[in-house]
Amino acid sequence: MSEERRPSYEEVVRELEELKAVLAALQSGQADTLLGSSDSSAVEIYRVISEQQEAERTELIRRLEHLSRIKSDFLALVSHELRTPLAILQEAVNLILDGLVGRCDEGVKACLVMAQSNILRLGAIVNDLLDMAALEAGRLKVTKEKENIQLLVEDSLKTFQSSAGEKQVRLSFETGKDAVYYAPVDRNRILQVLTNLFGNALKFVRPGEGIIQARVLRENGWIRIEIEDNGCGIRKEDKEKVFQRFEQAGGRGPAPAGGTGLGLAIAKEIVELHGGRMGVSSEYGKGSTFFFLLPTASRELPDRQ
Repeated sequence: MSEERRPSYEEVVRELEELKAVLAALQSGQADTLLGSSDSSAVEIYRVISEQQEAERTELIRRLEHLSRIKSDFLALVSHELRTPLAILQEAVNLILDGLVGRCDEGVKACLVMAQSNILRLGAIVNDLLDMAALEAGRLKVTKEKENIQLLVEDSLKTFQSSAGEKQVRLSFETGKDAVYYAPVDRNRILQVLTNLFGNALKFVRPGEGIIQARVLRENGWIRIEIEDNGCGIRKEDKEKVFQRFEQAGGRGPAPAGGTGLGLAIAKEIVELHGGRMGVSSEYGKGSTFFFLLPTASRELPDRQ
């Protein structure tokens, strides 16, 4: 019986050198070049391993995409099922508060007002989940019509006058003198974006000291909408998280009121569906300015600032 041939010292050294070359190529991102220029056993081993890893990555991506679709479909289904009972509860509470089903004392009214507030909050959460599911599935559509952007900002700002007054927060609005800015937008969706930005600003300003200032400006053929507040601001290291899903308050600390952490993520995607861009500048401890750009017509975005 013949003995198995042992590799020589020179052969072992050569194989080790080839393995070192493969490792160096991997680290420098030149593995493809090496694979095309060598047929050594070390390279062949790497080729087989790479093919296996690629197959595993492909299968993992496929499974993750499948799970993501299941999750989105589940959220959409549950959210749709919640809408009807929530609407019925809200209508029942409104009827009682309006005195249409009989009189109730102040204690009962206080409980009903609390219930009404939480029904509205839960309804907003359901709407956020439905919007996110629609965005992920590519089903969220915008219907654009020519709109006066200043009027949209003013209409949104008016809805917060009462709550700002209760908190003793000053609201103001600036725009170009005698300028009227029109853009093709989905009115309801842009109002949704503005409502989110004004609502967040109101959450994070201090009662009695807060100032929220809205601006509409023209920037190189684009319309720029800014919402500035003098609240707590955002830490520099947290700015990247601001528009991530399920990141409540975007690095400002726990939000005073609960939510899904989806509002800014949805707002950003709505703006991008309009061909625009959303961003934020902030100094921690001094306040934040959220802004978004809307095109007046089809064109490329201006350079980021």
